[in-house]
Amino acid sequence: MVPTISIVSMTISLLLNLGLVIFAFIFLRRKFNFSVVPIFIGALSFVLFALVLGPLIMVNPLFMPGADGSAARITPDNLLLFVLLSTLASGLFEETGRLVSFLLIKKRYRGIGTGISYGIGHGGIEVLALVVLTMLNNIILSLQINSGSGALLGAVPNIDQIAALLVSTPPYMYLVAFAERIPAMVMHISWSVMVWYAVNKGGKAWLLYPGAIVLHMIANTMPALAHAGVVTSVLLIEIVIYVIAAGIAALAVYVHKRSN
Repeated sequence: MVPTISIVSMTISLLLNLGLVIFAFIFLRRKFNFSVVPIFIGALSFVLFALVLGPLIMVNPLFMPGADGSAARITPDNLLLFVLLSTLASGLFEETGRLVSFLLIKKRYRGIGTGISYGIGHGGIEVLALVVLTMLNNIILSLQINSGSGALLGAVPNIDQIAALLVSTPPYMYLVAFAERIPAMVMHISWSVMVWYAVNKGGKAWLLYPGAIVLHMIANTMPALAHAGVVTSVLLIEIVIYVIAAGIAALAVYVHKRSN
């Protein structure tokens, strides 16, 4: 049986994550009065560059076992290379997605609000795809498990392992999924501001594009170390990520002020 408190935590996490996206949209649109079109462009860019091209070109060939049963080329056993390439994969593809998107729309959508709007779309679709849908799926499966809906569960691959995970996961971990989305959203908007200025200001401002890649890699270092099992403290991971997010946000504000 999945504990009721776990199902409640999943539901709260789902609602909070939805609220985060809605709040970011309402609050920032009032402040910057941006077009909503870049939101959809940002969402599409995340899907294309982070969920399709990134895994297809770099992640799967390097980090996943081969179809013939061969081992992955890069594993946590080679820690330095694992952290370097795994963080580079997300940074390179996501920031390049921003770059390509802004190059395509720069003549039609102007003003820093475009970068803000894009960042909401990029970060927002990540919240919806990685957290909201996951929580919704977890809630549905948990209710089916607790009601003994064997016929329905029989169609779910690896249901025994999934059920064991849902039962054993501490309820607070579902709320951590919300806590970690706050700095992620802040960073996605901040990186979008930086790359927007890289495209629209030109000159030395172009350095903001590779700079965003490096900052993205730095932000993903703690999650990569956690995945490798080197860092196990959830509190430590979250503190470090919040500090990094605050620094990146401050840099984005600085870039904005210097560019106007």
